Amino acid sequence: MLLNNLRKYDNERYLRIKDKLKERVIPLIEQLIKLKYPESIVITNFNLPIPNKKKQKRELDILIVDNDNGFVLYIEVKHFFNPNSYSEIKSLDNQFRDALKKAPDQLFAIQENWELIKQRYSVQTEITSLKAIIFSHNYLGKDVEINTEIPIVNTTNFYESLANASSVEELYQLNKEIDYIYTSIPIIRIPFDFSFAGYKFYLELETFDPVFEIEFLKAHRKIILNGIDLDQQTVFRSIEEYAQVLLEKLQNSK
Repeated sequence: MLLNNLRKYDNERYLRIKDKLKERVIPLIEQLIKLKYPESIVITNFNLPIPNKKKQKRELDILIVDNDNGFVLYIEVKHFFNPNSYSEIKSLDNQFRDALKKAPDQLFAIQENWELIKQRYSVQTEITSLKAIIFSHNYLGKDVEINTEIPIVNTTNFYESLANASSVEELYQLNKEIDYIYTSIPIIRIPFDFSFAGYKFYLELETFDPVFEIEFLKAHRKIILNGIDLDQQTVFRSIEEYAQVLLEKLQNSK
């Protein structure tokens, strides 16, 4: 809420704080991946030349390379909290659309610069599969089309998938399942008509099946309850120590 208000009244300060928060998230994800998949290589905050525009560079967030099988996962980090106004919803949704539109170009840049990546970061494998996800702190979008290949996930989705995934490829697949769940939710349609100014209008109202909403709320409460630990460590000496404690907690809660 405070961050959203800053965005409205002090955008310059909002951008600085958002960048600082993003700087914390990326190292944490990096350490979690290294702990869970020691065979992988994690590259963060790097630049690649744009294909056919060699003087221009593209900034990228997180690249995970599975050296065992050549599966490569790119993570675009968007530090979005839940918006509290229609204008904020519209703005964040537009940023999600831009990110989805930009993702294929980012993957193409990775593909075209693979030899450069291998030289810079001691990567030994060739690409067998190259995928992407968009990571948001909380907000997942309201009026954003679901992309079957590039899922948008939040912190909870990503961490739960990480706890359950035995490989980088499975991490991608588990995050992708979130969108499959949303697309399979039953929709109830109710005909609705009304008269106004001498005209009769015929509409159709759409809503999620209430059974799904009830189950969703139950699951959400369970996640919150399981996450409460009054005895947990609250001060950490390094991001590595915090990542180790967080990963152990995630895996123990499965």
